[in-house]
Amino acid sequence: MAVKYTYNGTDVFICATTQAADLDQTGFEALTWIQINGVGNAGEWSTEDNILSYNTVDEDVSQKQKGIRNAGDPVIEVARDAADTGQDTLRIAANSALYYALKRTLPDGTNQYTRAIIGGPSRPGGANEDFILEQFNVGMVQLVLEDA
Repeated sequence: MAVKYTYNGTDVFICATTQAADLDQTGFEALTWIQINGVGNAGEWSTEDNILSYNTVDEDVSQKQKGIRNAGDPVIEVARDAADTGQDTLRIAANSALYYALKRTLPDGTNQYTRAIIGGPSRPGGANEDFILEQFNVGMVQLVLEDA
């Protein structure tokens, strides 16, 4: 039977020092990371390609090309903890127009790195037995780099 992985055990980190330029793996590894605790959903860390199409009167099939890539726009959701340093760093980043480095460590030990602008937090409402949540919009400006 093949092993199936889930996101249970995934850790998410932020670097409190802003990062103005793209980083390579060595640059990311040299940063000081702060763990963000209480993460319920780290969002979709994936690239979206803009597919361009053009129709001509002499062809039955559209011409297609790959356009600009979107590095990703995940939403990081946390159960609010005002005393958590990682969440506090997210809140500080959300009040800035600068880029921050993020790291996600998957349960198999793989590290994924990116740089992003952070927005939010939004605070979805809830009922008396719901957790108080905060959601941070993450606008990735560097394609995700993954350990080899």
